[in-house]
Amino acid sequence: MPATSYIPTEVLSSILDLLPPKALAPLRTVSTTFLDLINPRIFSRLTLNVDTLNYSEKDLNLIKSFSTSSSTVSSFIKTVREVELYTGLGHDEDDNDYFIHVKAVEDTLSGDLAIFLTKLQNLETLRWSHNVDQEPSLYLITIAQSLSAITKLQNVSIRIRSYDDDLASLEHYKLPPLHTFKNLSSLSVSCFYDIPTAYCNKQIATAITASPELTRFTLRNVVNFLLIPLDKECTSLQNLFRNVASPQLITLTLGYVPLPAAGLKQILSHKLKSLIIFTPINFYRLDFAWAKLFTCLSETRAELSTLHITNMDAGMNEMVDYLSSYRGIKTLVIRGIMKDRQDQEDGAGVRFWDKVVTLHKGSLTKLHIQPYYEGSWSFGPSKEEVKEQCSSLGKFICETCARIGL
Repeated sequence: MPATSYIPTEVLSSILDLLPPKALAPLRTVSTTFLDLINPRIFSRLTLNVDTLNYSEKDLNLIKSFSTSSSTVSSFIKTVREVELYTGLGHDEDDNDYFIHVKAVEDTLSGDLAIFLTKLQNLETLRWSHNVDQEPSLYLITIAQSLSAITKLQNVSIRIRSYDDDLASLEHYKLPPLHTFKNLSSLSVSCFYDIPTAYCNKQIATAITASPELTRFTLRNVVNFLLIPLDKECTSLQNLFRNVASPQLITLTLGYVPLPAAGLKQILSHKLKSLIIFTPINFYRLDFAWAKLFTCLSETRAELSTLHITNMDAGMNEMVDYLSSYRGIKTLVIRGIMKDRQDQEDGAGVRFWDKVVTLHKGSLTKLHIQPYYEGSWSFGPSKEEVKEQCSSLGKFICETCARIGL
């Protein structure tokens, strides 16, 4: 009988938690106890990269093996960290090896991938990266249907990107379908360019409506701020949640997403704890009701523990009023402060240092203040004074900046 059989399972489990995956793999052959304890540890996360540009026969063999065998390993996979499917572009037409790789990838995508995905019945978290230039759109529906049928899948992150800097619009591209996903607790969509209105309404909004327990939502539009279009297509947050009676968001991240005043209070919950907002610098106008946002946060009595703002040109007094209405914020980042009138900007800055920092001094662990130009926001207390006042503060930055983009 192996000596390890005398070790309590709880103790053995704690020991195995300290070892890296490479050290765990050989131990699977020690005993069935080791096998049962190690499999969930080394197979719980999977990175799937079926890429003809960086050909990986290992990933193709993995898909084929899981789809054609009775292997139980797929039942341990809870997180797919990356799904990338690149085919057919960027190589010399005379490169025979490359076209062999393309054929192998296409055969796998058309024959084995859907079967493989249906076996991930314990999958909880998915990160799907789609490149509109180099990924075949004909597999998108099959992939989405297979994934959305997994009942335990609760956290979905979609990243849409391109290598084409001259791309004028996403209008004519097929994007990852979301309308069949439901009962999500977390949804994140990040796009390199302006998300078409039709995709917002038919895909993102539909998934939101079908997920009444959604608590974490991220929409980062125009991740590359240099590609900001003149005619903005991305719909407002209110429109995305138009069919949700009472959203219960705990974390909300918005990047270059319209947030008009109408209907704003109805989509904010008193449970909201983390709010992260990126807006374009002021010469790219966006319908974003800064003042109304902070007024509604006060009215709903939401007490944020994290507030991160980039590029703010209005609503400063309302923000200070809101932050002065409670205690307990931990992370406070305000970058790109700029108003048309310097006296108004300075007045809000004085109130911020006098009231907000003093009120939250017992909880602040990170404070980052970065106005565009010198003024009361940048000429606040010294670093030593702030750290002495805020006993838990680990990181403090206060400086001016020339330009901050998304």
